[in-house]
Amino acid sequence: MIKRCPQHGFFRGEHCECGLAGQLILDEARTEQLGRLVAGGLRHFPLDLGLEMDSRGWVDLSKLGEVVQKRHRWASKEMVIALAQSDPKQRYEISNQRIRARYGHSMDIELDHPECHL
Repeated sequence: MIKRCPQHGFFRGEHCECGLAGQLILDEARTEQLGRLVAGGLRHFPLDLGLEMDSRGWVDLSKLGEVVQKRHRWASKEMVIALAQSDPKQRYEISNQRIRARYGHSMDIELDHPECHL
C-alpha cells in the first residue's frame, strides 16, 4: 500500500518514518496492478501502450499518466509518481517531467548510469 505523509511525501507500509499514518493513495491490489502496467510499459512494451521512448529509456510522465488512466479509471499521473517515489527497490527515476525504469529492460536502451541490482 502507498500512503502520503504531509511532511515526508509518499511511503509504503502502515506508518511513515515519522510515525504518522498518512493518507492512503493506493491499496495493495491497486499498487500491484499499477506497478505491473508501469513496469511493462517502461521495461518491455512501451509501443504497445503508445509511449514514445528515447534511446535512454525516458518517456513523458504526463503521457504515461494518460495511459494508466485509460487502463484503470482510478489511476493517475500522481499515482505513477507515488509508485516511483515510494518504491523500495528504486526501480524508477523521474526527471524533468520524464520517467524511466532504472534497470530490468528487455529492450535495447542506453542507460547513462551503472545498472542497479537492488
